[in-house]
Amino acid sequence: MTSIIDKIYRGLCLIIVVFLSLTTLMVFINTFLRYTFKSSIISSEELSRFLFIWTIFCGGIVAMADDIHIRVDLVTAILPKSVNRILSAAVNLILAVISAVLAYGGYVQTSINLTNYAPATYVPMGYVYSVVILSGSGMCLICLVRAVRPFLSTGAKGGES
Repeated sequence: MTSIIDKIYRGLCLIIVVFLSLTTLMVFINTFLRYTFKSSIISSEELSRFLFIWTIFCGGIVAMADDIHIRVDLVTAILPKSVNRILSAAVNLILAVISAVLAYGGYVQTSINLTNYAPATYVPMGYVYSVVILSGSGMCLICLVRAVRPFLSTGAKGGES
């Protein structure tokens, strides 16, 4: 199971690197063409925007997996571990619900926009919105695992994993 999760994680990181590189390259080429030849490739503006959206939402999953989203831990730093574990589970359950709502909203928008096409590239806009389903579902699963994991791994000390 861990190897599958690691492969998915590495695949998301690869997608982020490739899409961000392509976005940077397209923006650079377009800027160069604009200042040198006074014209640009219209479809590259749209495509770079779509790739950037995918980069951001895939990055959200990776950030959630690495536990590097912004948070304020002023209160949790002074709480006892037993209370902190319960509070952490509650926060992760709330985040799971919010992520599930995000995924559902992405599903609704994807199904609505599959017949709407981008003006320059003629890409169905549902393809752009589909990353919201992926991101919301991925973050929801991560939060659910984090909410349950401390209660499943009770050793002799009742510690956390």
